[in-house]
Amino acid sequence: KLGHKSSKMLLLTLLLLTVTNADVKGEKVVVDYLSEDYLVTGGCPATDKTVLRWHKFCSFFHADSTLCVTETFGRNLLTVPRFSNVCDALCRTSLTNNMSRCPKEKGKQGKQYYPKGLSLDTTPSSIRVIVSYKNSEYLVRSGCPVKDPVVQRFYNLCLASYQYKTLCMSDRLPGGKDLTFPQYTDICSAMCHTNLKKGMRFCPQKGRIIGLSPV
Repeated sequence: KLGHKSSKMLLLTLLLLTVTNADVKGEKVVVDYLSEDYLVTGGCPATDKTVLRWHKFCSFFHADSTLCVTETFGRNLLTVPRFSNVCDALCRTSLTNNMSRCPKEKGKQGKQYYPKGLSLDTTPSSIRVIVSYKNSEYLVRSGCPVKDPVVQRFYNLCLASYQYKTLCMSDRLPGGKDLTFPQYTDICSAMCHTNLKKGMRFCPQKGRIIGLSPV
């Protein structure tokens, strides 16, 4: 069940996305990891506004998540920082099996960004599906029609956390009553179809996809 905390998080995200987009150029930055300084790649060199909007959205959740790589150096297998965070990494490359969140203790294994079983090879698409919500059925949008491979990377990372959290729209009816209904299967699909706007929130109850729309 999603409570006040989730709704507040989405509200803060909306506020963040209303800020004028600024160019986030790629640069080398120094990160302190396990009491040592590492020179890593930071920022997003993209100029496409859609990519920069996704980068800003991603950074709201992952700005402090330094990305490490585990590689062989000589005879040793070491885990070291490579990007300032996963959002900056996705602006440049796809995530690979040797990339993870930097572990908090030396010798520990980093946590993967994607859960096992999540497909990372999604095809750009936009579909209408039937969602069952509070004993009613609604037609909602799902998927990501944007063909840009960088946007698809951000979309997949978003799904790793929010794939099963239906996104609703809330409207106030005459008389003061609030009407809340599903509009997208998840916030990731919403990001691909439109700008997040006032009134959007995670649905108070979970919606269930029951099939494709016949129209």
